[in-house]
Amino acid sequence: MSWRTNRTISSKPPSTYVAERAEEVGLPVDEVDRRLRSHCVPPDALRSDDYDHFLNERATMVHAVMTKLCEGQDVGIQDVV
Repeated sequence: MSWRTNRTISSKPPSTYVAERAEEVGLPVDEVDRRLRSHCVPPDALRSDDYDHFLNERATMVHAVMTKLCEGQDVGIQDVV
């Protein structure tokens, strides 16, 4: 995300800025969700506007991916959807 975009969204809750950005670029919700998940960002938790819940859910996703990597397993998009 660019500095300009970050400044534009900084005062808005995630549920608002994610929807606005998706609409601006014409992405359907399922594609936005796929892109967020590819970065271990849980879409529903992000849109809940509950930061603690979001952090816990993201930590769970990151932990699961990191555990697989540390065990020498391959990790792909299927591991975060």
